Amino acid sequence: MDTGIVSTVIISLIIFVILLIGIRSMIRRATTGCCGAGDEIKPIYPQDRDLSHYPYRYHLDIQGMTCQNCVYRIQNAFHKQDGLYARVNRHKKEAVISAKQEQQEESLRKIVTGLGYTVTGFSKIEQEPHS
Repeated sequence: MDTGIVSTVIISLIIFVILLIGIRSMIRRATTGCCGAGDEIKPIYPQDRDLSHYPYRYHLDIQGMTCQNCVYRIQNAFHKQDGLYARVNRHKKEAVISAKQEQQEESLRKIVTGLGYTVTGFSKIEQEPHS
């Protein structure tokens, strides 16, 4: 068999597989939203949005976010907790959690993992002392 024909067949098969994956993804997004969320999720915010009232900060690396609905889902879960304020960035795959009281790592991890995402890193952000 000619190597040119073999190469063409292999490239055609690769393109076909890519098309199948794309079509499957498009169907999934059309029926359930990009991350299976269904309808668009609306953000909720804590009543107190003044970050100076939140002296404790934590950084979480999060895997599994694919869209803005994922961001809102995670932020909303933190905002439903008393004394927590979250800023989530899906492009950086991270969340910065501000808290009015000191938090345990495990409790913050549980909020994220309970939603089906994976926490791959955690650190406490040390605050600069006020002069």
